[in-house]
Amino acid sequence: MIWRFIGTRHLVARRKQTLIAVLAVGLGIGIVLTSVALTNGFRGQLTDTTKETSPDISVTADGERIRTYQIYVSTIREVPGVTAVTPFITGNGVIRRKDADTAALVKGVEADAESEIFGFRDEMAEGSFTSIDGSTTKIVLGSGVAENIDAHVGDRVTLTTPGGGRELTVTGILHTGSFLDDRYMYLHLDTVQDMLDVGHAASGIDVGTSVEPEPVAVQIRGRTGLETETWREAAQSFAQVIETFQLFDYVFYSLILAIASAGIANVMLMTVMSKTREIGMLKSMGATDGDVMSIFLFEGAMLAAFGSVFGNVLAILLTEAIQMIEITPPEEGPAFVDVIRLNAELTVGDALFVSGFTVLLTLAFSVYPAWKAAKLPPVEALRRE
Repeated sequence: MIWRFIGTRHLVARRKQTLIAVLAVGLGIGIVLTSVALTNGFRGQLTDTTKETSPDISVTADGERIRTYQIYVSTIREVPGVTAVTPFITGNGVIRRKDADTAALVKGVEADAESEIFGFRDEMAEGSFTSIDGSTTKIVLGSGVAENIDAHVGDRVTLTTPGGGRELTVTGILHTGSFLDDRYMYLHLDTVQDMLDVGHAASGIDVGTSVEPEPVAVQIRGRTGLETETWREAAQSFAQVIETFQLFDYVFYSLILAIASAGIANVMLMTVMSKTREIGMLKSMGATDGDVMSIFLFEGAMLAAFGSVFGNVLAILLTEAIQMIEITPPEEGPAFVDVIRLNAELTVGDALFVSGFTVLLTLAFSVYPAWKAAKLPPVEALRRE
């Protein structure tokens, strides 16, 4: 059609303005998509971390300690799909070696089952995780905790809890690469119960499964009446917080894209002002208002399309570059973190949504310049310029 030819000619003739408009839209889309990719990456990283640091199912008594946990453990073991079960008890503690000490959470478990649920056997920097089973004098430290007091396998340490203190021997250093390393130290369940002076009580029950945990959790709730939380539910609670903040982000992103699209409207208004004589000639030759509007709407759509392509390419390059960045924590930071890498995940759905939204926004901003051009009287248009 003739209006496509004329619109293309306008864009080619005003190369600098066309390039500026394309760059403006492209930069806006690139920045927005990169921000979205970083949020996606953080959410994915959070989900992976939650899966690695949480049991398939956590069973609790609504914040209360479970007094008759032995009965519940037996019941849970009979649920199809359950592979490992261990009650656990947690409390605060301070561990000391020579002149160094640090605070961390004490977790009492049945080590063999806990190791199977979390895969700790393959994450030991030193020693064995199951060495604490059946012992009242052995302890496994997270690598961050061990680093804080410069402890290694075979060292003697003093653990102090609200219920008293005890001399222990380090028989394992756990290194998962997560917050567990800097937060937990592990002993046998009976040992921690005794040190915390809580009797035969558990804070909860960790459960491992060989199938999807949600149906198993439903059966556990039905058979025991206790509260359950799968690792997906734990991750979802964090994800909901992220999604709440994303609502504010989307408002900010929309403003960025609106500013970029408004730049196209400005370019098109300048084009209308410089092409009034050409518009008058077209109308005198029989072009309708619709034909003139089509020319300028086509120009807006082309600018948005080229800007979207440039923006998507820019976003891909930025996300790839971001994932190559390595951040070395300060020396006084957590010792178990060797290097931090930012994670960015750009999806096709996000790219299509942002690009489509930008094209529609640009077309909306193009309506006024196109309408202004269409409403120019032929005689008045021929007199200008």
